[in-house]
Amino acid sequence: MRARLEGRPLGIAAYNGPSSVVVSGPADALDEWRVELESAGVRARRIPVDYASHSADVDGLREEILELLAPVAPRSGQVPFYSALTGELFDTSGLDCGYWFESLRRPVLFEQATRALVGDGHGVLIECSPHPVLTVGVQEVAVGSLRRDDGGLQRFLTSVAEAWTRGVEVDWQRVYPHGQRVQLPTYAFQRGRYWLENRRREATGETDSRYRVAWAPVADRKATPRAWMVIVPEEPTKAVTSYLGALADAGLDVTTVTLDRVAPDGNLAQGVLSLLPLGNGTGLENAAQLAATVRVLASMGNRAPLWVVTRGATGPGVPEAPEQAMVWGLGRSIGLETPDTWGGLIDIPADPDPEVWRLLAGALGGVEDQIAVRTSGVFGRRLIRATDTGRGWRPRGTVLITGGTGAVGVHVARWLAERGAERLVLVSRRGGDAGELADSVGVPVEVVACDVTDRAAVAALLEGRDLTAVVHAAGVLDDGLAGTLTPDRFAAVAGVKVDAVRHLHELTRESGLDAFVVFSSLAGVIGSPGQGNYAAANAAVDALAEAYRGQGFPVTSIAWGLWGESGAADGHSGRQLTARGIPPLDPARLLASLDWAVGQGDAAVAVARIDWDRFRLFHGSTSLYDELLEARPGPETGRSAAQSLAELPPAERDRALLDLVRGEAAVVLGHPDAALIDPGTAFRELGFDSLTAVQLRNRLAAVTGLDLPSALVFDYPNVTALAGRLRALLAPDETADDDLLALLDRLDTALARPADAGEPELVSTRLEALLARWRARTPGPAAEIDEDELTSVSDDEIFRIIDQNFGL
Repeated sequence: MRARLEGRPLGIAAYNGPSSVVVSGPADALDEWRVELESAGVRARRIPVDYASHSADVDGLREEILELLAPVAPRSGQVPFYSALTGELFDTSGLDCGYWFESLRRPVLFEQATRALVGDGHGVLIECSPHPVLTVGVQEVAVGSLRRDDGGLQRFLTSVAEAWTRGVEVDWQRVYPHGQRVQLPTYAFQRGRYWLENRRREATGETDSRYRVAWAPVADRKATPRAWMVIVPEEPTKAVTSYLGALADAGLDVTTVTLDRVAPDGNLAQGVLSLLPLGNGTGLENAAQLAATVRVLASMGNRAPLWVVTRGATGPGVPEAPEQAMVWGLGRSIGLETPDTWGGLIDIPADPDPEVWRLLAGALGGVEDQIAVRTSGVFGRRLIRATDTGRGWRPRGTVLITGGTGAVGVHVARWLAERGAERLVLVSRRGGDAGELADSVGVPVEVVACDVTDRAAVAALLEGRDLTAVVHAAGVLDDGLAGTLTPDRFAAVAGVKVDAVRHLHELTRESGLDAFVVFSSLAGVIGSPGQGNYAAANAAVDALAEAYRGQGFPVTSIAWGLWGESGAADGHSGRQLTARGIPPLDPARLLASLDWAVGQGDAAVAVARIDWDRFRLFHGSTSLYDELLEARPGPETGRSAAQSLAELPPAERDRALLDLVRGEAAVVLGHPDAALIDPGTAFRELGFDSLTAVQLRNRLAAVTGLDLPSALVFDYPNVTALAGRLRALLAPDETADDDLLALLDRLDTALARPADAGEPELVSTRLEALLARWRARTPGPAAEIDEDELTSVSDDEIFRIIDQNFGL
């Protein structure tokens, strides 16, 4: 650097580190030199100051400074003092007026002083200042204290925690007088759970599979200006007109249409908002309308995200319209089926006030995808661990089980008998013989045929029976993608779930039951692609349980994952669930959780075994799992990041990377919502400086496992560009130039492996089609292909032709 400065009226003002210096001098000379540096590929920026320092321009102030500081009488201090003027340990008795003039005149030897500190055994340096400036170049050994616009206790405690991780002793008893110390492993990447749980945790580990839904306060945000196509009921309600007014007041560009008037020009919208559930439809009708909306938008080629607003379906507190939760179960499934065109779900109270409408306008389009807006604020839906041990359940007397003759019902019947039930009534649609089952259960068993969707039939079933508990385990499936679901298909599934629960509750509410247990499904909690109607019905069942529990009835809904040793586990649905990271769980563990679920205080819980490494690949683009440490890829997962991306569809992979960069940028800048990070805005304009740029680099490097340069944020100046760079690094095969010869090389490698049964025929067909299309578009003469001759060619001949012509 000194060589570059020779012959110029410039000089080094500060040595910040091996790759960072500050140069001072006349403004015009600095501007000229900056252009030369940038042309040579050296990053340079101007420091906006309007006074002279660390340059020859200070010489004119020498006498004045010496005179003003002459009264200073320094003395030796007790705390070691390292000088940035000398770059070493310095006796403070020398801090006279001459020292301070030289400190202003000569270069700052920050790097030299830092090396001296570290060399003398000072392993951690703390910058005590309103905003860290000096730590940028020495993050390996230095931490800050406060931040600009973030100088409160939380920021200070965060800095204390960071210092503690660097080896600084902290008296945590004084910091958190009522805190609890938890032992962590010495090996930082040893996989294990460190949640604070009751010491009586079962040795079999049942609690690892227990979850519940909670609502976490999230920051409300201002409405983001964009064009919205809003789908409204044919007869708009007061709620619809109020919300439209709030959107207009927030400055959003809104075009309203009814579902039958959606046109292709709606594709110009940046978002689609359905207010159909704010009409007068039932939960089932609104779910069917949402499925119809998906069909219509898909037929129009819509690519904008779809958001849906409900009223009283879910949220903190007791649901006011629990059957409207069907929309939520279906919506979560749509989000898994078509993540590229799904926005999210928002619930408002049954009787919203003006503050709700204001918050609701801002809730659209953010990073939170499952939101409840209340007068008290905005809440995000979260899946969390359920750690309450509960009191347990001791069945007694006569217990009725619907779906009682199925595989799961039989497991439950035997467990109830072992736990104390004296008589069992097993209900199924067709009935059956109780003899064999009674022998294996050990208590009197009655098998009764009943259509639980028929209220009159249920009333006849219950007539004269003195029940102590009801277990509703019946259910049916009618799988299909959301766009294929009709009202009848929703009704068929909801009848056995929603209608049956309503009938059973209403007809037993005066019976003083010990327990009313509803078997729900994890599909209703997290969604299930291809099972939108089933997810919808189970979400409503969970909401009904919350409503009934809120009225004082002992109702518990258990959203089960996949039961082992059942027909479902061995069938197509079971294989699909296992592939998505929800493998079967042993019935013994599930039944232990049944005991726990009824005895604890929540109306709705979930019990499932989840393979989080695989689960993340299919359920990543949601805030639902933000509170679960297992759901987050840790720093140790960097090696598998490329593998994880490779298993995602390209569009979902790009979205995941964009969400990653936006989320990490929001954390670094202290924003509560990643939606505040515009992907196209330059990082500098978002507020990034040298410190936060390096912090973003560090966070992304920790998540991805990549060795990222410190100037990453400056080389890729916005979220979109940076996400593209990460994609290129993590999945180079996907981002390589589409060079045809390179693609053929990859095909050569793929075809070199042994073929599975049936593969040669399929490969031959595909290669024939590709070759025909290539010849059709290739200029120049091409050989005529006789279709009859082509169809007569055998698999072996096709592979021989490929081998001869392509070397495959």
